[in-house]
Amino acid sequence: MLTRNGIELNIEESKYKFSYNDLVFYFSSMFYLRKFEKEISFFVESESKKLYNKFKVQTDLSNFLAIALYHKIEKRGFRVLYKDKEPVKKKHLKPKM
Repeated sequence: MLTRNGIELNIEESKYKFSYNDLVFYFSSMFYLRKFEKEISFFVESESKKLYNKFKVQTDLSNFLAIALYHKIEKRGFRVLYKDKEPVKKKHLKPKM
């Protein structure tokens, strides 16, 4: 259900989406979508540099970092599809201790 301010209350029905590599991110508002678009490149690049400086290992964690940024920005739900089909489960992203 879309509010008059353009916020989608049910993220499963959201029309606000952004593709990055093989992932499709869904947002509850255009504000969150634009914020993600603006920050994604810098966030992935800076976090990758931090990991390299700390561990001296070159790895491609861009998808994982993109999901981390999405989780940080989107407050009203979680919907990420892999290759536009298979949903990424939020419970699989948290390490078990």
